[in-house]
Amino acid sequence: MVKIKVRNDLDAPIDLKEGHPGNFREITTIEPGESYKIDFLPEATYREYKCVVSTDSSMIVNLSSDDLSESPEEIVITKNADGKLIFKLRKKNGFDLGNVTSDANIERGTAAVGKFFSKYVKGPVLSWLPGKSKDKKQAEAAAAEAHRKQAEDEAAEAHRKQAEDEAAEAHRKQAEDEAAEAHRKQAEDEAAEAHRKQAEDEAAEAHRKQAEDEAAEAHRKQAEDEAAEAHRKQAEDEAAEAHRKQAVQS
Repeated sequence: MVKIKVRNDLDAPIDLKEGHPGNFREITTIEPGESYKIDFLPEATYREYKCVVSTDSSMIVNLSSDDLSESPEEIVITKNADGKLIFKLRKKNGFDLGNVTSDANIERGTAAVGKFFSKYVKGPVLSWLPGKSKDKKQAEAAAAEAHRKQAEDEAAEAHRKQAEDEAAEAHRKQAEDEAAEAHRKQAEDEAAEAHRKQAEDEAAEAHRKQAEDEAAEAHRKQAEDEAAEAHRKQAEDEAAEAHRKQAVQS
């Protein structure tokens, strides 16, 4: 993806449109002196841009994929000395690749043939450019083959993009599921640990209570036994004393 700046050097707004022949959509309006960056995919050879002067829709300049494939840093929409709408392709070092009018792209010769033709067609299409033979049938066949190859490449690119998106979505879903499972497992472990600790505490408390009750019962039993023994001993002593006194009186 290449970012290319389109600058409006006119004194009127420009409506920037994107699409292909017969189907364009407006993407923005560039005010005088302002710029807008477009995202250009070099492989998308079908994509074109139209710059239409808002105050005069008859003034139009076309930016083809061939023009954009020359990788300019900036495209300046302006007028020439005759008042005709043109655009300039400018690289980072300020070098103009050429002033281009909407109806004279063909006059730029083979230097303006973009990556699309050099990649898919090369010689066959160049045969009908200026200075070459004008074998129209051969050029049409080459263009048809180029169009077929372009469609295949675009379908492959769309398929690759879909596969990437699906893989990314699957990865995201897997990460969410793993996080949810880890959270659930952690909650279960914490609940189990809390339950175990509660059971231990309750068992310890029950054991302590039982020990206290047993100790209290043993202490009570011991006190009863000691009291009974003291009472028995006292009774025996009293009986023995009474018997002794009786014997003395006799």
